[in-house]
Amino acid sequence: MRGRSRTTTEAMPESMPDATLVAQALIDRRAFGHIFDRYWDAIFRFCYFRIGDWHRAEDAASQVFERALAGLERFAETDRAHNLRAWLFGIARNRSAAITIVVPVRDHWSLPLHPPPGLACASDQRHEGTAPCGNTPKAPDPPDWPSATTPEAVTPAREP
Repeated sequence: MRGRSRTTTEAMPESMPDATLVAQALIDRRAFGHIFDRYWDAIFRFCYFRIGDWHRAEDAASQVFERALAGLERFAETDRAHNLRAWLFGIARNRSAAITIVVPVRDHWSLPLHPPPGLACASDQRHEGTAPCGNTPKAPDPPDWPSATTPEAVTPAREP
C-alpha cells in the first residue's frame, strides 16, 4: 500500500467511523494521516483510471489530500460530514478533470516541419536544400474556406 508507513504504536483504527476520524483531524492535524492511509489507494487508483499516467495520477491524488486537509473545517460544518469517501472522490474527480483537459488538435490541417518549396516562410533559412524563402508568395487558403481578403470574409452578410 502506498502512503505513510505505520508503526506499531500508530496503528490505524480500521473500525473507526469516518466522522470520528474527521473530528480527530480537526483537533490534531496529524490525525489526518489516518484518513490519508484509509483512502490513498482508492483515490490514487481512481485518478490513475481517469488520467492514465502514473505520475500525473500521483500528483492528482496528492492534491486531493492537500485540498481535503485545507477544507476539512468547512466539510465538518456541513451535514455531509458522515460521507467523507464521497467528498474525497468528488475532489478527485475535479482534480482529474482539471489535469486531463486537452485542447483538441486538428491533425488533418497540421503544418509540416518545413514548408514545401515556394510557400511563405517567416525566416530566411534554407529548408532541406531549397532556396531561402523570405520573398516567396504566401500559402494558398485551405479548400472550402473563404480567403481573408474576399468580400464574404470581410463584410458581414446583409439582411434583405
